[in-house]
Amino acid sequence: MEQELLDRIPGFAGGDVEIHDKDRGFTYHGRIRTIKVDQQGILRMTFVWCAHAVDASGRLQLYPEGGWVKIDVEEYSVPLVDLSSGRPVLLLNSTKLDLGRISLSKTFAFQIYLVPPTANLLDPSEVQGM
Repeated sequence: MEQELLDRIPGFAGGDVEIHDKDRGFTYHGRIRTIKVDQQGILRMTFVWCAHAVDASGRLQLYPEGGWVKIDVEEYSVPLVDLSSGRPVLLLNSTKLDLGRISLSKTFAFQIYLVPPTANLLDPSEVQGM
């Protein structure tokens, strides 16, 4: 993982994160309280609030066709580097760097978008249960 990218990570506190996991069939969206990369190369975040996308009938969904529903997820972590090999687990996707955002992907099925506080994407008033 590029040092320049790692140096930018703490600046996303107060911003948004969107996590797409197509294999497990969910999308989370949250406001980041704290964010850091620890000594083991794990990206760790805590949330002010977190929501998941639902379909029109309220079931867990990849895309928010039915909107967003607040969930009780206070933290999330994901390895950036494989400790045994030192190789990146999540790769920087340079096509999503507009507005200061960072896009990290493991595969096409797993992506994380970090959005700085100046460009938050989801207004909490649009989240059911907030």
